[in-house]
Amino acid sequence: MRSKTVFFLAILAIVLATTGAVAQNKVTLSDIKNSLICQCECGMTVEACEGSMACSVASRLTEEARNMIIAGQDKEQILAAFVAKYGEKVLSAPTKKGFNLTAWIMPFLVLFLTAGVIVRVVQRWAAREQQAVPKRTTASSDAELKYEKTLDDVLRQLD
Repeated sequence: MRSKTVFFLAILAIVLATTGAVAQNKVTLSDIKNSLICQCECGMTVEACEGSMACSVASRLTEEARNMIIAGQDKEQILAAFVAKYGEKVLSAPTKKGFNLTAWIMPFLVLFLTAGVIVRVVQRWAAREQQAVPKRTTASSDAELKYEKTLDDVLRQLD
């Protein structure tokens, strides 16, 4: 009985693992259309351009992508074919290699540098405020000591 359960669980794990792998490699036409910019100069993705206006260019790109999916190509192969045909301008997001890597890194770099500048400015403002407030010295002058003694004497007399 126990060996049947282990065997069943092993078969189930294999089926689930292969199903997950197949599902991850499955390419949808919508995914491809959202990864491409329409070449009609509208600046929208193929999905958006095709949905918002009757664009022959978007329809042609959709048909090309559909034929590549039917041919069994995966997403990377399809996008590489479009880049080879139209150039990198066809991609809705820059590639994450080479000079295009700066398009991914620069926003975060600017954000961190700006945060650093803000922290530094606030520190300087706080330092100026501390300098503006006069510091009380611990050593009192003779006049202050005499005044405090007189004040203490007067207060004692009032009690």
